[in-house]
Amino acid sequence: MKLLATFAKIAARLAPSRRGSQTVIEALQSAVAEKEQQLEQQAIALAHSRKIFDRSSEAARIGVWECSLPDNRLVWTKMVYDLFDVPYEADLDRAEILKCYSKESLAELVRLRSRAIQEQSGFTLDAEIVTPKGNTRWIRITATVECEGDVPARIFGMKLDITAEKMMFDQIRYLAEFDILTGLPNRAQFQTALQRLPLRCISGSSAALLLIDLDGFKGINDLRPPGWRRVPQGNGRAAAFSVQGSRPRGPHWRR
Repeated sequence: MKLLATFAKIAARLAPSRRGSQTVIEALQSAVAEKEQQLEQQAIALAHSRKIFDRSSEAARIGVWECSLPDNRLVWTKMVYDLFDVPYEADLDRAEILKCYSKESLAELVRLRSRAIQEQSGFTLDAEIVTPKGNTRWIRITATVECEGDVPARIFGMKLDITAEKMMFDQIRYLAEFDILTGLPNRAQFQTALQRLPLRCISGSSAALLLIDLDGFKGINDLRPPGWRRVPQGNGRAAAFSVQGSRPRGPHWRR
């Protein structure tokens, strides 16, 4: 209303007659009302877009973050708070947040972040975190450095929850590299280790291959009764197998 009154005063001074002043005032009032309606529609559209973004971020387990430079002030969307199990009203302290990262992930994060700021570029990192509530998660961090002039002003990007993806990948890798029945490394692991032996001998050290043959193991392996279980021996020795209350006979079997 103050804005309308100001326009009215200006129009009254500029108009040559009272009738002309009234016409100018009405035109200004119409223009202001139209502008207010446009702003209201834009605010509704913005609120709807924000609502869709928040729901999509929650469904995809992805959040947006920003860190201003050089004061390291953090700004997070709701999903990032959820990833770190931090209350929404909590004050964000970057030094405290860094304590959530595992030792290896933190070292890699510091290295990549410093290089990105120096080169005014970006990076991507899969990092392991342990939240204040004790939940272990894997997150994929994407970051881009924004500059004002030639000076880095902020670094921002996204954080994506990849815990399920990481678990699935580890399971697939385990199935590809270990025997399901015994839990021992399979032929693929053996071939890989065998190919690396010549590299270990370059420095002058020696290497050897030990083969162990278990009599009648194929027949036992084919039967696989429910009572069979793997008994780890420790210290790098091969695992043995036992049946409930008994063990297979043969000169190569030992307790």
